[in-house]
Amino acid sequence: MKFWTSSLRAPLVGLTILLAAGTTARSEAPPPTGPVWVMRHGEDAGPERALTERGKEQAAEAAATFRGVERLTIWTSPRLRTRETAAIVHARTPGSTLTVVDWLDHTQPFPANWWERLPAGPVLLVTHQPVVARILRDRNRPSAGIGHAFVARLDDPSP
Repeated sequence: MKFWTSSLRAPLVGLTILLAAGTTARSEAPPPTGPVWVMRHGEDAGPERALTERGKEQAAEAAATFRGVERLTIWTSPRLRTRETAAIVHARTPGSTLTVVDWLDHTQPFPANWWERLPAGPVLLVTHQPVVARILRDRNRPSAGIGHAFVARLDDPSP
């Protein structure tokens, strides 16, 4: 599978955008070797809007989940509210990396082989309620009660 990366200059400096070519192709990479978390963005001021102050607080509180996690790979939807949530977690998790992934946007087709696309090591997916619910259902986990800044660890996310 081929990937292209480019820097996103605003509003978050140093963020990488990851776009998959041939989204139906299967990855040859092994599944991640660390835990996988899925997180919903913090409270926002409405569609296509930034996080509220409460949403920023929620993201900061959720970031405590990753205290002590080394080399956390954070993948996020391209929407502003998820990028802001992910940036807050990234700022509070030393050694983490932050990448925008187009298929984590709730308006994009969700790949059936998402698990095979994940990098090695601990991974956090920051996305939207419908995507969080889909991931949880796919892994036979309860998907009710997914509030803002909800975080779930999938110790064995493979089906």
